[in-house]
Amino acid sequence: METTAIFLVALGLLLIALAGAIIHFVKSARRFAGYSELREDVRALEQYLSGESFRDGADLVVSGNLQTRRTNVRFSQAENMPGVNLRMQVPSTFDLLIAPRNSNILEEAQQFRSGDDYLDSRWIFQSSQPTVAQIFISGDRTLTEIRKLCCSSDTLLRFEEGAMELSEMIIPEKRLTYHLSAHIESMAWLARQLAQMPDASRLKMERVVPKRRTHRLVVILIVAVALFVGVGSLAKYQREKVMVTATSGLGGTPQGIPPDEASHIPNLTGWRLSSSADFDSALVRWMHDSDLLPSGRLEGNFVTGGAGNDHAYLLMNGEGAHRLVVIAADHVKLDETLPTVALIAKVPSTTMRSIKIEIGSPASGNSDGILLVRETNNLHSALLLSFRDDSLITAVPADYKTVTLK
Repeated sequence: METTAIFLVALGLLLIALAGAIIHFVKSARRFAGYSELREDVRALEQYLSGESFRDGADLVVSGNLQTRRTNVRFSQAENMPGVNLRMQVPSTFDLLIAPRNSNILEEAQQFRSGDDYLDSRWIFQSSQPTVAQIFISGDRTLTEIRKLCCSSDTLLRFEEGAMELSEMIIPEKRLTYHLSAHIESMAWLARQLAQMPDASRLKMERVVPKRRTHRLVVILIVAVALFVGVGSLAKYQREKVMVTATSGLGGTPQGIPPDEASHIPNLTGWRLSSSADFDSALVRWMHDSDLLPSGRLEGNFVTGGAGNDHAYLLMNGEGAHRLVVIAADHVKLDETLPTVALIAKVPSTTMRSIKIEIGSPASGNSDGILLVRETNNLHSALLLSFRDDSLITAVPADYKTVTLK
């Protein structure tokens, strides 16, 4: 009788897992129908924006947020529609259209010059509030970011109350993730400038919270096992459910940190995960040049002898303080508060030995390291953190920009 029960449990779990795999495959195939070449880029954008992807009619949409700002990336194959559209929620109180001079877009608004010869020779600036719009674009850095966004004659940049949109008629074929993330970074910088404009505080910015992926198959598996093996398994499931509820309850789970990982980080209330927008823009470009996306969450084998699934998190609080937490095998190996951090990045174990060290010596072996840059303009300001068993080893690279990150 006991053997029969075990066989039925195994068969039931196998059938449920098989059904789940088929459902997942069918849903994914439907979502990316007609956009299969964008699958990897969409996955990267989902992670970058801490969001999710879905179909809106014939369009494929990635919805998430960058530093509390709702951000949508829409791909379309419809005729006379942009191939890709970026829309970000921003505290804009005026309208502004920046369109190529060869475009047929006409609006009842006053045209004006930006004062930048390059832009004025190729683009039309028009607004129903030209004085306010000119104040906004008057800074050199603002015009620089606008030039980055207006990267081709098929690009249209629009500001309206509460939102900013960038449209490109053709989806870029090369380095799409880098191309779009760089545009989103420029839009985020312009959003911070918009927040300093008069009357911007009257606009309330709503933060989008992506639907948490519910692991229905896991729940079904747990219930199935509980039905077969008795009250003991059911009680364990109830305890796990309570733990998940506590993790996402008071204080919330920071965006970008899965609940099962957040449950191992103590005292999370008041802390959030750093994003690329928190890092120094020059260092973000440095990583982009190596086709890397900056993130406040790192995965790797940071503790010698680990299984390669350790995690490091750079957290921030409302006062701008930083906190570095390293977890291996569900245990906290490091939890330190730092005054300022310009960038955090993973250093693969394969490149650790080739780094020229000025002070100290990194741990040898197969563990990855963590590069912590404190000052952008000081090439000696970085720390290289690594672990020998459970002991933290700190070294100072001679020049952090010579460190290979991939």
